[in-house]
Amino acid sequence: MRVLLVLDVAPNYRELFLRKLSKKCDLVVLAHCCEKDNLNPPPERKGYTYIELVDKGFKIRWNFDLQEQIKNFDPDIICVNLNFRYPIRIIDFFLSKFGNKRWLWWGPIFGRSEILNPFKRFLIKLSDGAVVYTDNIVNKLDNAHANALSFHNSQHSADDFKDFPNFVNGKINCLFVGRPQPRKRLDLLFEIAKSREDVEIRLAGPQMADYFMDTEIPQNISLYPAAHGEELAEHFKWSNLVINPGHVGLLVMNAATHCRPIAIGSNVQHAPEVELAKKAGQYFLDFEQKSEVNLFFDHILNKPDELRTKGKQLFNMGREHYTVEYMVEAHLKAFNNALVK
Repeated sequence: MRVLLVLDVAPNYRELFLRKLSKKCDLVVLAHCCEKDNLNPPPERKGYTYIELVDKGFKIRWNFDLQEQIKNFDPDIICVNLNFRYPIRIIDFFLSKFGNKRWLWWGPIFGRSEILNPFKRFLIKLSDGAVVYTDNIVNKLDNAHANALSFHNSQHSADDFKDFPNFVNGKINCLFVGRPQPRKRLDLLFEIAKSREDVEIRLAGPQMADYFMDTEIPQNISLYPAAHGEELAEHFKWSNLVINPGHVGLLVMNAATHCRPIAIGSNVQHAPEVELAKKAGQYFLDFEQKSEVNLFFDHILNKPDELRTKGKQLFNMGREHYTVEYMVEAHLKAFNNALVK
């Protein structure tokens, strides 16, 4: 099977998926420069042909190379990220349909604006399928296409999952990992630290100390720089609970891979990865309600075994359904479904 995969970008966190997919098909990846979107490319690309597209524009980006690449490669499947920042893809879609090519749409599909959603559903209905980030997106399509499948967006292999033990010793060790941003609502963690001596909090991320340079740091909050590999694993080993009062995304998967439960803001708009936390029955709190937060910590201090149970639920769900191996199989299923239509 010859597959042409058109992405906005193919950064380092996509490399493992692309390598594994290339073992199952003849794969060509077209994508735009990672650095333009402040992302890092992988040190090396293996197993597939990578062609970097050159575009013009910033918010709306223009590139006219796709039809030429389709002619050169003659793929069985064309799979394209549906993103209206690249409007030429819509024209290419109709040109390819006239050419009797199998075309699938790919990605998170729905953005912040709902105005364009009916047109997106229309495009998916005309296509040969859709391969999307989450089950919630499949449901949101309202059966616009029977061949819409979720690949449960992930960057982790099943081998990345580590079943770390979780022991509570009189205090709850809470961990946040990520970029310090206003939408993360880390200020609410400071409120917790000030009001509870039985909670220890670590904040690990790039420029974390600089971000809080002008803030008084409570004794039970520690700031750490960005961590990776074994250094990151040590933070999770120390923790009993991963905590994110604001917008959450890939931290859900990081918690799952290290067998830690996660507590998430209940009244915040999150990235698609929050689906895993909901399916695995994790904690959702209104962190602005101090009484609710205090009741929560009182509860888990009295029942620390619940933290181990919740962490194991997240771990098992993630390892079974939210890995790059699962992603590969979901893509192949969608591709094969399109070919037999």
